[in-house]
Amino acid sequence: MPKTHPLAFNPDAVSVHLHWLTLRYGIHVRLQIANLRSRYGDQKGDRIRLSRYLSNDAQAIDTLRHEYAHAVAEFKHHSKAGHGRLWRRLAAEMGARPRSCGQGPLLAVPLLEPACTACGHTHAPVARRSRRARCRACRSPRLEWRAVITTRFA
Repeated sequence: MPKTHPLAFNPDAVSVHLHWLTLRYGIHVRLQIANLRSRYGDQKGDRIRLSRYLSNDAQAIDTLRHEYAHAVAEFKHHSKAGHGRLWRRLAAEMGARPRSCGQGPLLAVPLLEPACTACGHTHAPVARRSRRARCRACRSPRLEWRAVITTRFA
């Protein structure tokens, strides 16, 4: 069974807010809390995913509004223009900051820090281990991967 990170936001508050948005705009979506390490959330079809590493209720609700604005633009207005004029208007109407990128940290994201066993060079932490990774300093494929917990800005 995989270890899960404790949530720093209240998922019930997010669900209540989603219910309110559904009543107001009439678009039904499924909400998932996911292990998104490098983004706050995403929307695809009738599914909205929020990162379990969001740091508080306000950040989670703002991300929900952001992604729900994408769903409304897609299903009601047949627009896939991303963060265009229509999406910005809908996001502002829903109370979200109409920006394409969030602000603030994702809490305690588990990352891997590669260190070269040949030359000792330490690289920046990454979310996923790469099989083909090499040391940037000496090009050696001999990397040791250490688990680190860090605050990450998306």
